[in-house]
Amino acid sequence: MEIYKDPEKTKKEVTELLQELIRNKCVNDGTHAEEMRNIETIARYLDKYGLEYEIFESTKDRGNLLATFGNNNPRVMLGPSHVDVVPAVDEGWEVPPFSGEIKDGYIYGRGAIDMLNTVAAQTVAYAHLVTNPEFKPKGTLMLGIVSDEEAGGKWGVEWLLKNHYDKWKADYVMTETGGFSLASGTNNVLMQVGEKGIYATKIRYEGKQGHGSMPLASDNALVKVSEAMYRLGNYNPPVEIQPYWKEFVNSFPISSIQKKLLTSKIFLPKIIKSLHEKGDPIAPLAHALTSMTISPNNIKGTIKFNVIPGDVTGEVDIRLLPGQDEKYAIKHIKKALGKDLFQKLEITHSLYYPGNASPFDTPLWEAMEKAVNELIPNSRITPLVIPAVTDGRFYRLKGAVAYGAFLFSPDESMKDFLSLYHGKNERISVKSLWLGTQFFAKTIVNMLGS
Repeated sequence: MEIYKDPEKTKKEVTELLQELIRNKCVNDGTHAEEMRNIETIARYLDKYGLEYEIFESTKDRGNLLATFGNNNPRVMLGPSHVDVVPAVDEGWEVPPFSGEIKDGYIYGRGAIDMLNTVAAQTVAYAHLVTNPEFKPKGTLMLGIVSDEEAGGKWGVEWLLKNHYDKWKADYVMTETGGFSLASGTNNVLMQVGEKGIYATKIRYEGKQGHGSMPLASDNALVKVSEAMYRLGNYNPPVEIQPYWKEFVNSFPISSIQKKLLTSKIFLPKIIKSLHEKGDPIAPLAHALTSMTISPNNIKGTIKFNVIPGDVTGEVDIRLLPGQDEKYAIKHIKKALGKDLFQKLEITHSLYYPGNASPFDTPLWEAMEKAVNELIPNSRITPLVIPAVTDGRFYRLKGAVAYGAFLFSPDESMKDFLSLYHGKNERISVKSLWLGTQFFAKTIVNMLGS
């Protein structure tokens, strides 16, 4: 089945759509983002093809768009893909971050890979599939474009599944992050099957405020909380070698002995330390994917230099592997702090959800692998759990299979992209954008085509 009748025209189409999405500057600062500008851009694009859709406004200027084609099972979603982006300043960028400028074959701009590239590619793939008379899906094809992922999804997927689950229900979804080659020039493509959970922890101590000139008369809360933060920051949770890490390591072009070392609880920490000392960006990823991580990041409650604080709270970012839960987190917080200090502190959490993952022996996984092989012959896809979070977690909690999927050019590797997420000079090559657009269309044909 020929999906794109005029490839060059379609490549230009998806490139221009991405540029417009970047220029709309839907920055999410944690309170608002005005994503409706990008939602309306997607709507105008679908209007050109005469396609139906529905817009769900969760709060003022914050929209979500759903288009569907077909009325049977399984329900397969291109998305949920978010149109909000994190802030960016001009300093350090080769071109202005919201210019959408093309330079040396790359489209630059905030959101170029997180994840306006996917929004554009999935929208174009959906439009061309639905308007193709040869495409008669066995199930239902959905296009889900959402808001607020960068601030937790409260006005996006979380709101939609709470208020409009009947319409947004899906059996399979394709969201972020995936499609990178393990190393430049290889045909081993990583697709996200799961992500770490989060246990956002608050460590509070209520002491006695006083004057800095007479510390003995007070009980310095800053000292207690600082000691707790220090102990947590220097604690090493146990290494866990999960099936996803083994699959990841087995995809490396290395010897069997090296693979054994990388999947050894004894040797892996030493290898990670050595890689980190050499500045290898794989080191922090390997560390994050093989243990719970604890990052003390903030202290609140101090007043001025000569006032002994009496009430101080420290905030700690704890990330959980699939299978780890609140009970596991508290067990290791207690172990890190020690019994005496643990009992003196008030420990609560502001955000919690467990690590989560989808199986990778599914029809969608097979459809994705077939699509990748059609575009990059003799390739394979490898499951990856990521340390960050995506909207996929909301669907996994509903029982759906959720993958982070795209397809970047094999000329570029995962290392090339790790620093671009929320970083300077975020960009995607026109070549990769077009490859991803083809990948989504081929995957859907493999999954739902009659």
